[in-house]
Parts: sequence; structure tokens; C-alpha cells
Amino acid sequence: MQVDVWAVGVLAYELLEGRSPFAHETRQETFSAITGAAPRFPEWMSEGAVDFIRSALNKVGEGGRRRECGYFSMARRGQSDA
Repeated sequence: MQVDVWAVGVLAYELLEGRSPFAHETRQETFSAITGAAPRFPEWMSEGAVDFIRSALNKVGEGGRRRECGYFSMARRGQSDA
């Protein structure tokens, strides 16, 4: 499930921005970006989109555990903001 949530974040970024959030010239640079860098968000991207993507791309929280993406945890519990 964790990789699926992360992949949704990557796809959301790609759909809005038209490119990968981690793409670089070499495989090593791309790998380094995936494992250690936060993506840059364009100024025009809405706060909600940035918040959603950041939550989905969140890899590790305190204690080495992946922090829960709020959007997905609410969906699992059958809740919504509406």
C-alpha cells in the first residue's frame, strides 16, 4: 500500500506538471532525488494539490515508519472533507 500511495503522488505531479518530480539527467541523480530530495513545486500549482502530493510522496516519518497520508487514511475510514 505504501508504494501505491507514493506512486499516486508521482502520477499526480506528472499529470499537473507534465514531467516527473524526480527526473534528472542520469539514473544515479534520479535515484538520489527519489531517495533524498523533495520535489520542487511550481508557483501556479494550487495549495491543495501541493499538499496532496507532498502527503502521498512522504516516505518516512519518526521511528522509521511511513507517516500516514491523511487523504488516504480518511478514505479507508469512509470519511471525507465534504
